[in-house]
Amino acid sequence: MDNNKVDRPGTGVAGNKSMRQVAEIPGGTRDKDGDRSKEVRILFINTTEFFGPAMQVHSQIMKHLDPKIYRIFVATNSHGNSGEQFRRMPNVVTTEYDLGGSLIGKHGFWAKAVRVFFNIPTLLSFLRILWFVRRERIDLIHAGSNPRMAFLGIPLCLFSGAKLVVHVHAEPRNRGFLRGSLIELGLRRADAVITVSRYMKDIVCGLGISPYKVWPVLNVVDVEKFHPRNEGTKIRREFQIEQHVPLIATVGRITPQKGQKDLLQALVAVRQADPDVKALLVGWDAGTKVSGGRTYLQELQEFCGQHSLTDTVIFGGARTDVPEIFAAADLVVVPSSHAESCPLVVLEAMSTGKPVVGTECGGIPELLENEGGILVPPGHPQDLLKAIIRLLKQPVLRNRLGRNARTRVEERFYESRLAEEVEKVYEAVLE
Repeated sequence: MDNNKVDRPGTGVAGNKSMRQVAEIPGGTRDKDGDRSKEVRILFINTTEFFGPAMQVHSQIMKHLDPKIYRIFVATNSHGNSGEQFRRMPNVVTTEYDLGGSLIGKHGFWAKAVRVFFNIPTLLSFLRILWFVRRERIDLIHAGSNPRMAFLGIPLCLFSGAKLVVHVHAEPRNRGFLRGSLIELGLRRADAVITVSRYMKDIVCGLGISPYKVWPVLNVVDVEKFHPRNEGTKIRREFQIEQHVPLIATVGRITPQKGQKDLLQALVAVRQADPDVKALLVGWDAGTKVSGGRTYLQELQEFCGQHSLTDTVIFGGARTDVPEIFAAADLVVVPSSHAESCPLVVLEAMSTGKPVVGTECGGIPELLENEGGILVPPGHPQDLLKAIIRLLKQPVLRNRLGRNARTRVEERFYESRLAEEVEKVYEAVLE
């Protein structure tokens, strides 16, 4: 399927109706000649504390929506750094509210109870946002699939008459019963649901959501920020890796779901085939507990010590220079052991022109199809090992896959395509 076109809900076929054929819409977005008859006002809601991948995707939409057509507002959480990020964007009006803190990472009843108590100001903030929505005559609310975001959109739309679009970035059923139930309520009330992959559309429809209102719109990447011309010399110099040394990079949270241990198990044999090989693991420590009370990061470090990988594996921690990380690498591995919805890291590596070895789960195959990379079964270090050695020993194949990946991104995953497809969702909702 051509990912440049958004699937019409329930059909699986890209819609080909000319935008100039759309008659005047009751909501008032285009006249019969295809010109806008009124400004469309959109409010993006963000309750999260940090400007994570989901908000990055939303910012890409805002960046490329036509400012002559759309008036964009953001209601973001005063906790964390998201407000600062959104304020940097032109043509976006950002307002901060106390939308509470996340319960993620809070262990034990009392820790969660204290966080819930301090979330009480969120109730007052809701009233302020509702007043804002009515005052600014918001036409449409765009919310993520975070439990508070998805749920908050329901009363805002009920009391204001605005339409609700929920953007699903991760599996709702992986959030636990209570949080998952809040997300499902938001999905059922939504006028339209956007999913970041066809895989995620199947998950959402499996919850009983009508396929006729679910639109799969795959993520995109900044093809100029992640470009083959980027230099990785600084990274190699920082970690004392000579230019001729093969470097494998993986970027993602340090958590079992990302499968870093599978990569380390494969590296034991890879190092025997090529003693000079290095692996750079970049990502923040999620603090996930494993057996023996250790964190997952501690388990990985202990594994390296037990298998003489201390000089092979570099734990780079959380970093902001990911484009340079990919530029320094010879290949990128995404060893996720659990289904990924549509990981940005795959697109970023592809855009940099690097061959990707990814696991065959979730939305990853939708990105790496047509020789965009190599797919292996999740949780199978031996298959991961074979793919890595194959690429290390065949530079011609490595370069060909890297070129294919870059071409695929340029043709199907460029940034403005996301806004083009989301605009079709908005128009369908406002009809």
